[in-house]
Amino acid sequence: MGKLSTIRPLTSLRFFAATMVFIQHLPALHSVAPIFLGPAGVSFFFVLSGFVLTYAYRGIFRDGILRKQDALRFWAARVARIYPLHVCTLVAAAFLISDSEKNTPAAFLLQLGLLQTWVPYHHYTFSFNAPAWSISDEAFFYALFPLVVVALFRMRLSLAKCIATICALYLTLTVLVVHSYSSAGSFEWAMFQFPPTRLVEFVCGMLVAEAYSQNALKIGKWTATALEVLGPVAFLLAAILPIPPPLIGTSFTTPLAVVIVFVFALSNGYVSRFLSARPFVYLGEISFAIYMVHYIIVREVNTGFAIALTMAAAIFAHELIEKPCQRYLLRLFDERKPSPAAPNNASASPTG
Repeated sequence: MGKLSTIRPLTSLRFFAATMVFIQHLPALHSVAPIFLGPAGVSFFFVLSGFVLTYAYRGIFRDGILRKQDALRFWAARVARIYPLHVCTLVAAAFLISDSEKNTPAAFLLQLGLLQTWVPYHHYTFSFNAPAWSISDEAFFYALFPLVVVALFRMRLSLAKCIATICALYLTLTVLVVHSYSSAGSFEWAMFQFPPTRLVEFVCGMLVAEAYSQNALKIGKWTATALEVLGPVAFLLAAILPIPPPLIGTSFTTPLAVVIVFVFALSNGYVSRFLSARPFVYLGEISFAIYMVHYIIVREVNTGFAIALTMAAAIFAHELIEKPCQRYLLRLFDERKPSPAAPNNASASPTG
């Protein structure tokens, strides 16, 4: 099994997941786009993020020992990855998006601290640059990751146990969704934005990485190709079909995302080979920038121009904000607290 940097199809898939969210927000398509297209894309990102970070940091945490310096280096890398562009787009949204009901000083402070999804009110969660709610959840995942990944490696789960644990988490989430839907209260916030709820998808991704690292499942080229076609098709159907509310979003798309991530990580099929082409990989690399800039743009310009402008702005943001700030902040951290280098390609979700 190759190094993480060789799992090129997973990087490419980030672009397609970001596109699902982008389409959801295009004004011209908003009234006809399936209501769960964007949420399904975010669900995929959460699973993929858990997978990539676990596999990327396996060499550091796999002995099951949580060292302070390793945890600090991980958190520094995550901050360097997501926070500079988040701040830039937050400030841009404050200047460009006029919404006096949502865009308040309190909402700005919550967004700045990536705390907006901890408050069960839409005017805080979706204020300013609304898609940033997902990186509020990711910030919670990152905070817990060193503890969870060390516990995971200490358990030394077999492939069968990884699958069983994923199934148990999925069933638990489904029960919570159905129960929450049938109860009074903020169903949408509790099941779609509340960070501990979405942690289930992230942990499922971590378990997929553990199963993948064991190299215990052999899949032939044609079987892999069939799964590489059927998995995404089923995922899209789950996102666009009118599914009853208790089964929407996370509980319906999570198992499909798990299968897709695992199959494309194996990279045995012809679809994986196609997605390994450099243009697709680059689109995946700029997917976080696409995710973070598109909402501001589509709010201000018409659909046709918004697509072109979003791509141009994403390339600009990736090359001139993301990458330079990431290098600078990590260099600053390493100069203050020297440590072994963390994996360079620990990035798979729109948030990193």
